Amino acid sequence: MQANIRQRIRACVPRVAQHLDTKRNPNPSQDILPSPPGEKPMRRLSILVAFLSATACEGRPPEFGVSVFSNDTSQVEFRMEVTGRLVLGLRAEQFLPQPDSSLNLVTPAELVVQQGGGRVIVRSVRGGAMVIQPLGIRLDSLTAPADTAAVIGRVVTMENTLGQRKVKLKVDQP
Repeated sequence: MQANIRQRIRACVPRVAQHLDTKRNPNPSQDILPSPPGEKPMRRLSILVAFLSATACEGRPPEFGVSVFSNDTSQVEFRMEVTGRLVLGLRAEQFLPQPDSSLNLVTPAELVVQQGGGRVIVRSVRGGAMVIQPLGIRLDSLTAPADTAAVIGRVVTMENTLGQRKVKLKVDQP
């Protein structure tokens, strides 16, 4: 995280980057960020860092992928099989490593598409059926197209075509 902030600062403000590259200022009489009397130099630097990190995230597109929930009040344990060149970010209530080096997840969970395209088969291992819906789509949305609506099943296939920012869902086993 700290290295990422430093990269953003280096790109935007070269004089501040020069200051961050040195462990201490060899000539303290030449302050890189002159401060008004009574204000500490580090306060101005921290305000600048906070501003740059807040504005650097504005141009980021919204995430896309799916949310995975239980169909009833008990949690569902599930596993995934990924095919193609699809890279996913995983968020889940619990991650359960298995003896065969696979990974089971527990609902609620999100599978966020990072890059690439391919297919993911989500299988319920324990706990019943799952509700899977694309991120950003409300569960009660009546205007959602049929291929982006929420689905309920024990085995569900999620497909993402390379270059498209949407997913298609299909129930393989109700």
